[in-house]
Amino acid sequence: MATKSTNTTKQLQHNNNNNTVHQPRSVPPFAAYISPVSQLISSHGVGYHQYADDTQLFLAMRASTIHSDLLKLEMCTRNVKSWFAENDLLLNADKSEVMMIGTPSQLRSVESISTVTVADTSPMCPPI
Repeated sequence: MATKSTNTTKQLQHNNNNNTVHQPRSVPPFAAYISPVSQLISSHGVGYHQYADDTQLFLAMRASTIHSDLLKLEMCTRNVKSWFAENDLLLNADKSEVMMIGTPSQLRSVESISTVTVADTSPMCPPI
């Protein structure tokens, strides 16, 4: 019994510099799509960590500058939320959490702060 052979051809891009073969991607991964947001976060002087669709922001603060630091964080999250909206993405601020970490004396010095505005919402801020 004879079988029919079919050949499938894929267009490949060749890089002659190191003899590697790359297959073109039609849709970039999500992380590559949102990578410009990292520049936006950094422009505010805020640290970040991105993993899949989760972005964590962090900012070291001193009790003497906490109000200006919180304004910096608030502006950063507001701009991130705007960037997401402009790029047809949704930042779910209702799932946002704020955590203040410090020594007992550091936390006592900022115990008057009970909420922090994140992307135009105010999640509770329990001291850790």
